[in-house]
Amino acid sequence: MLELAYGRSSQRIPCPHLGESVPSGAVSITILDDAGTEILASTTATKGALSSTLASTAASGARIITVADAAGASVGDTIVIADATGRSEVCTIEGVETTTDTIRLRDRLSRAYAVTTSTVKSAMVYYDLNASSTSTWPIDIYYQALFTCSSWSSVRPVVFRLVDLQTLSPVTYEDVRRWLPHASDLRDSFDAPGLDEARQNAWSMIQTRLRAAGRDPAVLRDAADVSPAGGLLAAALFVLAHDRADLAHELAGDPVGSGGVFAGYWAELSKVLAWYDEDQDRARDDSETRSLRGRLVGRGL
Repeated sequence: MLELAYGRSSQRIPCPHLGESVPSGAVSITILDDAGTEILASTTATKGALSSTLASTAASGARIITVADAAGASVGDTIVIADATGRSEVCTIEGVETTTDTIRLRDRLSRAYAVTTSTVKSAMVYYDLNASSTSTWPIDIYYQALFTCSSWSSVRPVVFRLVDLQTLSPVTYEDVRRWLPHASDLRDSFDAPGLDEARQNAWSMIQTRLRAAGRDPAVLRDAADVSPAGGLLAAALFVLAHDRADLAHELAGDPVGSGGVFAGYWAELSKVLAWYDEDQDRARDDSETRSLRGRLVGRGL
């Protein structure tokens, strides 16, 4: 679920673009509320501007490519590299140098691409929502963003909600180091310095646990209490990705999250009371103090 900040402008709604380069035709967006009422009439969405060709051959396994013109490329953007035979792959930009027109990729290329006949184009389609008018965009309503283009066979929808004081991932690199002091020794060139992917995946797994327990992680105000458990889970996911399944299973079980130290830690943590600001009024009501355990109680408890 995409969650945007209540009362704020310039918030990106990405289109589920399916790994294609941006279409030649215009893309429009219409937004409906959860009653099906049109809140935003058809408006032109933004397409990524990068459209170039390779200036030198890109070898299989390469993580740096040189293009004819890197204008429009930004860190974090997705791009499509395609050759004259129709083979293509989606890449994520990790770094850009516009002086030399070089682009650093997050992952290695799966195949080689020839110079000049291979295109490098943006795969980004999005809309920057201005939700600063709170009367137009009320809090905690589910909205449907509908992207359309004449060259697409169907509408591409995105469901999102607006949240006040949204709780972001509390899992830090230090939370990982508590359980894995030698984490920096295991990092390689594919890992972000802060182990971003492992930490975000751990938080996503914890969010799913909370939702399954009938809790809304977006309004959890005591998220700091969860961060050590998230660090433990992230540590297990990280070492699993580095072929240390034995250590991963000790930390969090097999599959990861089902056992190990994490299972015992989470069992105790789930009994702790926490504040969920369910009406999002920024005031702590007695009824909003609940455990992480959720609605289901085991036999005899």
